Amino acid sequence: MRMGALPPYRVAQDARDAGVLKIRMYNHIGGPDLDKMIAGRCAYRFRGRVGASRRREVYADGSISERTAWLSQPYEDMPEFRGLQDDLAGRSLQLGSQAQLAGWQIGVHANGDLAIDRVLSVFERLQKESPRRDPRFRIEHCTLLNADLIRRIKAVGAIPDSVAGYVYFHGDVMHFYGEERTRHIFAMRELIDAGIRPPLSSDYTASPSDPVMWLQSLVTRTDYQGHTWVPTNVSRSKKPSAPAHWMAPRPPMKSTSKAPSSPASSPISWCGIRICSKPTRRSW
Repeated sequence: MRMGALPPYRVAQDARDAGVLKIRMYNHIGGPDLDKMIAGRCAYRFRGRVGASRRREVYADGSISERTAWLSQPYEDMPEFRGLQDDLAGRSLQLGSQAQLAGWQIGVHANGDLAIDRVLSVFERLQKESPRRDPRFRIEHCTLLNADLIRRIKAVGAIPDSVAGYVYFHGDVMHFYGEERTRHIFAMRELIDAGIRPPLSSDYTASPSDPVMWLQSLVTRTDYQGHTWVPTNVSRSKKPSAPAHWMAPRPPMKSTSKAPSSPASSPISWCGIRICSKPTRRSW
């Protein structure tokens, strides 16, 4: 559940207690519900194989697709604009401290490199002032990275939760960031090489949930129009090097929000999955 509230969480607990909850849920808590959840002493994690974890989510900036991510340098077509920012030094730090002291996992929505920098500063300060063992901080989307940000992510033990399919799905807006910045957008190869094990997400319903599209986007760095955006993340190694929870292919969702592209060619094998160097005919 995303941006959940107390009543749905209690329903999930009741379902668990009744033995009818058959899935594992991950509840993102936002807004004024955090106080209610802490006051209600909701369990951090259900026991057993099914249940839910609790997490507090706040926002640091806007989105990549809408050109509102908070960047250290201006957008290519808007020399005076660097995106939208939130009050990380004030409100987010206060909320983070509240969640940290209550034992909650903290997740912050951050796309731009400057937003990620500010988020990491909050995480580092929280661990200095109220240290916890493996707090599992999360950076939602964690889009535009550089070597120093990756170093700090590893040092503080944060989880960079990237949207795997956006190079493919939002290829029509990548030119607003330029070739050099796009080289470090969703830079899974750089995270893995740094010894970080990043998870993947689809940001569904904002984009399709098909894991084959995720992998194709990450490996080929090619968008739905057939344009390859700086293929620095391409891996042709037969040795699996991806996070352990990247899963086998499933049937794609049926959607026509993006146009189908040219036939696939030059297949490569990565992590045991046959992936094409050009987008397939599938319409995600």
